[in-house]
Amino acid sequence: MLRCGSRESYKIIREDLSGNAARLESILLDGLKRIQQKHPERVGHVSARGLVGGMQMVKTGKQPDHDTAHAIIEKCFHKGLLFFAPVGAWGQTVKIAPPLTIPAEALNEGLSVLSEAVSEVLKTDPEPAKTQQETSRRLASD
Repeated sequence: MLRCGSRESYKIIREDLSGNAARLESILLDGLKRIQQKHPERVGHVSARGLVGGMQMVKTGKQPDHDTAHAIIEKCFHKGLLFFAPVGAWGQTVKIAPPLTIPAEALNEGLSVLSEAVSEVLKTDPEPAKTQQETSRRLASD
């Protein structure tokens, strides 16, 4: 087992995967900030460290908005982009964590899909998004 772990560690070093993450951090953060600038009333804090980023969704008054975060993740899923379930103390944050091997072009494409999904969710549903329970029921019936 130790050899297997050593082999993977060697791959990270050999392919400079941590360097790739560091180089792409600015692309990820800039993309998240562009989305935030389009929707400043609904996108709270954005951050990125390497290739791990987060986009906090908020309601008017800056209250955490789990339902909108979930709706964005669902919309991205239907567009072919996969995310973790919303994270954060109230589940209001869309977590972005692409593979360390991702090229810049693919990261930009993913950010474009995310931006499109955010715009669609916020434009088509100005009221709070459907609850997670309603969404789960709809997915189960599909």
